[in-house]
Parts: sequence; C-alpha cells; structure tokens
Amino acid sequence: MSGDPWELLAERLALILTRLEVDDFLILHAGEYYVQCYQEPAGLYAEALANRPQYPPVRIGADAEQRLLDLGWQPPINADENWTARLAFPASHRQARQLADRLIATLRDVYQTKATTDVRYEASNAVAGTSWNADALGLLPQTVV
Repeated sequence: MSGDPWELLAERLALILTRLEVDDFLILHAGEYYVQCYQEPAGLYAEALANRPQYPPVRIGADAEQRLLDLGWQPPINADENWTARLAFPASHRQARQLADRLIATLRDVYQTKATTDVRYEASNAVAGTSWNADALGLLPQTVV
C-alpha cells in the first residue's frame, strides 16, 4: 500500500463499506461538497452532490460533470437529485474498493478537495437514529453547527 494519503483513505473506506449494516449512512464532507453511502438491504447506494440552486448553492462546471460521468456516476434525472451509483449486496472488497476510489476521486478531482485533512465524516444509522464510529477512516467527525 502506498503512503499517499488519498490511497490510504480509499483503502480504509473500502474496508468500512464492506462492513456497513443495513440503514447505515456514511457521509464524507469536504466544505460545501459531499459524497455519501447508504446501506440498503439489497445493496449499497452512493451519491455525489450535483448542482443545486437552494442554500447553500453549489455549481459544478461542465468539465467536473464530465469527470463524474468518466468516473462511472449516473447523472441526476431531476433537478433535486444527486449523481448516483449502486453496488449489489454483499459487495466484495474489490467492488467496495472501486466504489471507494470513485468516492475519493470525486472529492479530490471533481470537488477540488486539497487534502484528506479537509475531509470530515458523518456516520449514523437512519432507523436507530444513532451515530457510529468511523474513526478507522483516519478522519475527524463532522461537527454540527
């Protein structure tokens, strides 16, 4: 494994993605941008933030949208939707690593996140309403203001 912080984060993320429980959310925040995963009973659903007019407004340029397509994201169908991807359950480590690489490339290349230290995580279970610890990512948790 390389000493590159983005590669280390992708490997740690892949491991966590294979261990999510049903209804677990994992959101990686980078400023006003984010990518997120939700473990459904039949698979893992992932999203990358798309253009949005509401507060705070986010505008992703044409080059960035092309990069999202190149990374394998499915474009939003409606104006209030994000870019999406899915993995069947259970996902292999290889599949989880491919999704982790996509999530990390989105943060780094599309949303122009400069360093892994600029990324924060939020981890919770939607049904239980409880947070869970994703410190294994090597990131700080997102603070709510």
